[in-house]
Amino acid sequence: MGRHNFLSIRDFSPEEIQYLLDLAREMKAYPSAHAGALKGKTLAMIFEKPSLRTRVSFDVGIQQLGGFSLYLSNAEINLGKRESVYDVAKNLERMVQAIMIRTYAHEVVEQMAEYASIPIINGLTDFSHPCQAMADYLTMLELKDDVRGLKIAFVGDGNNVGITPDVLPDVLMSSLSAKRCQAASARSLRSWRQRKFWVFFIPEIMGARLAATRSLARWHARRCVS
Repeated sequence: MGRHNFLSIRDFSPEEIQYLLDLAREMKAYPSAHAGALKGKTLAMIFEKPSLRTRVSFDVGIQQLGGFSLYLSNAEINLGKRESVYDVAKNLERMVQAIMIRTYAHEVVEQMAEYASIPIINGLTDFSHPCQAMADYLTMLELKDDVRGLKIAFVGDGNNVGITPDVLPDVLMSSLSAKRCQAASARSLRSWRQRKFWVFFIPEIMGARLAATRSLARWHARRCVS
């Protein structure tokens, strides 16, 4: 799999992530300067899972950069049943310049990246939601500017969004590993299966720790049912 794919934040160094965030800030500040960056390019968007924000952001985003988008739902492809991942990858690489896929199993995205010769973007899997995470990090930088020493609390479901922030730019944090994140998520979901609520808190830049706060989850659960 080439480095032109965007499957997981863990695939990139802190410096590379920082570069992408800096580029995003520049493009947001001076949109006209990048209006033709993807002129004549087509992005295939595969949605095995429906979406509002992911679809609109990719659809509008590539058009603002001069390109086109092609929406493909599960009804058109029926990935893995009517069409294999290999066949989809090989067919699309001849007709479009990139593929964004929003699916269930992360292995599907990895297989697509292995078979296709064009860039593959993870629009969401059960493992992670890197594009959402990058948008969140960009917001932090815009609001805080200097985020060194920033303490971050995540409040929400222990799902793909919760376990995504496993590697951040050096300016944010440096040592929250995916395995520790996944382990805490699994423990949280087992303990609070019916509530689907957990929190992790990152206290420092270096040596980041992960703590699922059971007491806060119980408090929130009581508030939700009262």
